[in-house]
Amino acid sequence: KDGSALGPDYTGRLAGGWHDCGDYGKYAETTAYTALILSLGYAIWPGRAPDNYGASYGLAVPDGIPDLLREAKVGADFIYKLYAVSDELGLIGKADMYHSVGTGPGVDQSSWDVPEKQDAQPQTAGGPDRVVTAGIGSNVAGSYAAALAFFSSSWKKRDSAYALKLEKAAIDIYDRIVMKRLGTRTSMPCCYSGYGPFHDDEALAALALWYATGDTRFGYDLLENTAINKNVGPNNDGEFPAGHMGKRPFGPGGWTTDFENGHVFVLYGLAKLILPDAATALAYGISETVRDSVLKDVKSAMKLGISQGSGGTNSSWYPGINVDEPYHGVFTGAEWGFNRYNMGMVNELMMYYDLTGNENYADIGIDNLNYLLGANPYDISFITGCGDRNMQHPHNRAANPEGYNQGGTPYARQVLTGAVMGGVQPGKTLKDEWSINDNSETCIDFAAQTIFPLLILAPDGGAAVSVGKTGKGRDPASAAGRRAEAAGRKGTRDVLGRRAADSRQARGSLDEFILRMRAGSH
Repeated sequence: KDGSALGPDYTGRLAGGWHDCGDYGKYAETTAYTALILSLGYAIWPGRAPDNYGASYGLAVPDGIPDLLREAKVGADFIYKLYAVSDELGLIGKADMYHSVGTGPGVDQSSWDVPEKQDAQPQTAGGPDRVVTAGIGSNVAGSYAAALAFFSSSWKKRDSAYALKLEKAAIDIYDRIVMKRLGTRTSMPCCYSGYGPFHDDEALAALALWYATGDTRFGYDLLENTAINKNVGPNNDGEFPAGHMGKRPFGPGGWTTDFENGHVFVLYGLAKLILPDAATALAYGISETVRDSVLKDVKSAMKLGISQGSGGTNSSWYPGINVDEPYHGVFTGAEWGFNRYNMGMVNELMMYYDLTGNENYADIGIDNLNYLLGANPYDISFITGCGDRNMQHPHNRAANPEGYNQGGTPYARQVLTGAVMGGVQPGKTLKDEWSINDNSETCIDFAAQTIFPLLILAPDGGAAVSVGKTGKGRDPASAAGRRAEAAGRKGTRDVLGRRAADSRQARGSLDEFILRMRAGSH
C-alpha cells in the first residue's frame, strides 16, 4: 500500500523497489546506488550477464531476460514510480521529487515480522500510511537519473515505449532538478545523512544521458561547461578542465567507493562507454587526441583515488596501494558494515586493472575478494549461500525469525542466497548475532559492491572462469610470494606463504561460486 500517505488515489503507487537492509525502509541513497551499479554494469558488460533464472531465484528456468538486467529493472521501476507521482503532484516543477518510503527506529523498525504482513500493521509499527519523503538533492537526483538512463539504453530492444518513458524521465530529472539544484544534498528520513559529495552523482547523470541519447549537450556539461566548474590554471594529471568533472581532484578524497562516493563509476563508465576506441569516441564528438588525453586523466584520477583511499599501513610492495597484512586488506579502518567499504576499494582496484593491465591491482583486488569468500581469520564466507560456512543469524526480518515480536508462532527461517554480510575487519571479534547489526545485517549496497569486480573477472558469453590464471598465466599468490622472496624477509615470507595457500584455496571458492552462478545452481 506504499503511497497511501499521499492520498487514497496513490495507494499502492509506490509499491516495489528494495528494502534498504534488514528492515522495511526504502531509502534513496542505497536505492540510487544499487540501481546505478546494476544498470551501469549491464550497459558495460551485457555479454557477461547470463539468463539463468526467472523473475526470482526460486524460478531456475531462464525467461529471456538476463538476471542482472531483470534485477536492475526492480530499481528502475521504483525510481520511475517516484518520478511519475512527483510529477503528477507538481513537485518536479518545484525542482523536487519524492525519493524514499518509510521512516526508521520507532516506526518501521519497531516490528519484526515478514514484510508481506507489513500492510496489516498499524502505522506506528510501519503499516499504512507510510511516510513518503521529498526534499531531494542533486546527489540522489543525479544517481536516479543515471540509473534510469543506463537502464533505458539496455531495455530499448525489449520494450522501446517503456524505455523511452524512462529516458524522458531521466532527462526531466536532470534538467529540472539536478541542473537547477547543483550542489544540494538530500533530506533523508532515516539512517543516512544525505550529505555526501554531490558532484559525482551530477556527473553520473550527464554521463548516462550522453551515452543513452548521444546528445552532446550532456557531454558538454560533463567536461566543458565552465558555468558548472572551472579549474583555473594548468591541470595536473587526473584533473579535468571544467564541467561536472571539473571538481579538483575528481575523487572521494581519502575515502573509498560507497553509496555516497560514485566517482570511480563516472571515470570507468566514461572510459568503457564513451572512449573505448577511437571510432566510438568520434561518434560522441571526441577526437582521437582528446580521447587520449581524457583517458590518461581518467587513469591518473583512479590511481590517485586508490593511493589516497586505501587504508592499509604498508605500501612498499605495492606502490600506490596501502595494504594491511596478512590479508592485504585495503580499507581496514571501517567499523559498521566493514565488507561494504573494503569491497568499495576492490571496485577501484579491479577497474584500474581492467584499464591498465597492472596486475598488482588485480592481485590485491582478488585477495580482498577472497577475504569476502572465506580466506579470513573466521574461515567464513560472507556471501550467504556460497561456501561451506556462513553466518547463521542475519539481521534481516524477511529471513530470520529470531527477532520476532508479534506474538504467536514465528515464521520459518530462510537462506538469503547471495546476500553480503557486513562482517568485521581482521582482528575484531565477529559477532554472529541478529541483534548486532553492524556485523550481521545484510544491505542492498553491500551486495552491489560485488557486481563490478565479478563482471570484470568474468569472461564474455557466460563461460566458466578460473580467476587464479589468465591467458597470461597470472597467479596472484605466487606473484606475492616472489615479491616476498625478493625482499628477503623470512617472517614476511612465512606470512605470505600462509596467505598464498589461503588465496589458492579461496580462489577455488570463487571459481566454484562463478561456476554455480553460470550453471544456474546458485
